[in-house]
Amino acid sequence: GAVALSLFAARARHVRTLVRERLAPGAHTTGWDGRDTAGRDLASGIYVARLRAGGRTVTHKLMLVR
Repeated sequence: GAVALSLFAARARHVRTLVRERLAPGAHTTGWDGRDTAGRDLASGIYVARLRAGGRTVTHKLMLVR
């Protein structure tokens, strides 16, 4: 089904969308290079990943260390 994986910084500022597509059921992986949508390096800090799939939303905190 439809899957969206987005990253946010402080104050819910959208940083980048890593996945936005229809995927088959099962396990999937993706990577993040620590850059925003424009390709700029982001600062070390706490970011939030939001995954939306199958009518559910899950969020997790990530720490980027440079």
